[in-house]
Amino acid sequence: MSDTENISRASQVGELRLAKQQQWLIAIAAATLLAAIFWIEWNTKLDCVEKTAATVFIALIAASGVSLLFKLQDYMKRARLALNPRDPTPWLRGADVLCLLTGVTLLAAIVVLYFLWTTHAASKSC
Repeated sequence: MSDTENISRASQVGELRLAKQQQWLIAIAAATLLAAIFWIEWNTKLDCVEKTAATVFIALIAASGVSLLFKLQDYMKRARLALNPRDPTPWLRGADVLCLLTGVTLLAAIVVLYFLWTTHAASKSC
């Protein structure tokens, strides 16, 4: 390999590493935003309109997070194919981590939704 090819390959490996880190950061950001909504709900009594708005935000956070996770997985597939065009399953490499991060994001959203609509139920119903 020439020096130019070595630099290009190193750059592609670095981009792949960065995309993997970004997947984790997206899941952490989604969980943090969901935790903030949970904290707000836990420490205040939201009325029906506020609960509905929070539900929309929760759905948007979860959907956006999962969408970005899958987009990064597609990007990593292209990066892996650029490094090795003969890779038989570039998308599936790292799919276990993708499934874990997707599951954590969705589970966090479900838990927050559950507590949003079940806590303080005795004092105020929608």
